[in-house]
Amino acid sequence: SFCIDDITDRARAEALSDALDQINLTMISTAGYDELLKRVMTAAGQALGCDEAVLAVPVDGAWITRFSLGVPWAAG
Repeated sequence: SFCIDDITDRARAEALSDALDQINLTMISTAGYDELLKRVMTAAGQALGCDEAVLAVPVDGAWITRFSLGVPWAAG
């Protein structure tokens, strides 16, 4: 069990590291702010295995949803 858990943990860590590398490349190569946030949020959601995600930003003292994945009620 320990060996299987260790290999699984290592595989997860490598997958997350690969995802972070891809996110870094996206951040370097994407010019537009909105497109950058969409791509990074999508990659991060996939890397973490999220079915739903929401990115909110502060605007005039309130949190406004800018992008969403898999959330029907959120603008995105």
